[in-house]
Amino acid sequence: MSAGIGSAATGAQVAPRFRVAICGGGLGGLTLAATLARHCSDIQCDVYEASSWISTAGAGIGTWQRTWRILERLGLDQGLVEKAFSPPKPGKHTALTLRRSDISDGGFNFYDLVAPYGMTPLHRADLFDALLRSLPETYTVHTSKRLSAYIMSEGEAGSVTLHFADGSTATADILVGADGVKSKTRAQMYADLENAACTDEHLGRYQDPKWSGIIAYRSVFPTAELLARFRGHPVAFGAVTHCGKGKSIMAYPIASGKMINVVAYVSDPSKEGMPFPRKWETPATSEEVLAEYEDWEPQALAIIKCMTQTSAWAIHVVDALPHYVHGSVALLGDAARHSLRYMCAHASTPYIGSGVGQAMEDAYILGRLLAHPATNYGNLAEALSVYEDARLPVANAVVQRARRAGRLYQFDLDEWYDGQRGPAERKQLDALSDQVYRQFEWIWGDGPDVAWEEAKNVWEARSCR
Repeated sequence: MSAGIGSAATGAQVAPRFRVAICGGGLGGLTLAATLARHCSDIQCDVYEASSWISTAGAGIGTWQRTWRILERLGLDQGLVEKAFSPPKPGKHTALTLRRSDISDGGFNFYDLVAPYGMTPLHRADLFDALLRSLPETYTVHTSKRLSAYIMSEGEAGSVTLHFADGSTATADILVGADGVKSKTRAQMYADLENAACTDEHLGRYQDPKWSGIIAYRSVFPTAELLARFRGHPVAFGAVTHCGKGKSIMAYPIASGKMINVVAYVSDPSKEGMPFPRKWETPATSEEVLAEYEDWEPQALAIIKCMTQTSAWAIHVVDALPHYVHGSVALLGDAARHSLRYMCAHASTPYIGSGVGQAMEDAYILGRLLAHPATNYGNLAEALSVYEDARLPVANAVVQRARRAGRLYQFDLDEWYDGQRGPAERKQLDALSDQVYRQFEWIWGDGPDVAWEEAKNVWEARSCR
């Protein structure tokens, strides 16, 4: 099925400068399409989604100010303000509370993460809807189009031919793989890079993801259910991460406070890199999740008991990529960095609430570069290389921060806190809290506007040579 989706005005038809194919109709792919639509009218864009529909179902998204800035630049912020639990507002606000919860007779809060503008939880469906509505009728979203292979023919019009699992084909001038952690685009790109490599580096190892040793239990349920079970539960009013040895529970309100989004993590570092023996996503019962947290405090268990419709996700990762681009093919989002799709943290293990934000930053920078007046069919590959230079080092740094944050939440960094009770516990938790802050502080540093200005300056200098 193919359909033009969107309500933006299209104006007079013009011959396209070039044609962009986006494989993946997730939030990263749709943000790229929305950015192109916002900043130019002479690029043809087609989105190819493997599923039979563009799914707007899903969980919550923790949106920081740098991500909200992109929504503002795309003109989507006003429509989302009304649906946000806590819209961004000037000043510093508590974005996240950390609580020790693996104590059966009662836990305790040990840190409030205070951030400029706080953190704005959104329902994934609301963000999907806003992006889809922003697409013009000239853009086409094709469903049931699972990429099986692509062929590059450098120097020719329509230089990328896409082959889909249903036997159909399509052509474009560039292909952007936004097709998730199992990305077929990434797998072929690194197979091609391996074949073309003049070094001994084993580039083929970046093709396939591996299990991180983490299982994430996801659920969304009505806030009223939680309050009925636990009067005045703090998660009904803000984000709380319940921390314990080897486990953590992240929960916060979404959908104007009417629903609670939960992700409960169970980690086994000894299994990192091992094959996962079952399907990556399976249904789970609240009893199954309760068995993992049976010794935790009542506040945490009240959340778990509300998780009556739960899915268990095996979080898979790939090694930090050395390249996002090969010829006229580029990667963004989960395809470019190791993460679990639909989770609220994009790079690496999902612990710092920046997954969608990083995918959207990829898409915003790439979209602005492609929409730039200096970009044309003849210099597309060079524009893609500017995108890679701008995003790859930033994203790889976020990968490491996310991984470290998860280990801090789960008391897995003994130099700070190993989870042992004792007279030095408060001092150790203070040191751990300082490290948590350090993993997050980049989020309220220079945002996408600064990143775009830097990339634009590089591109203008190159394209004018």
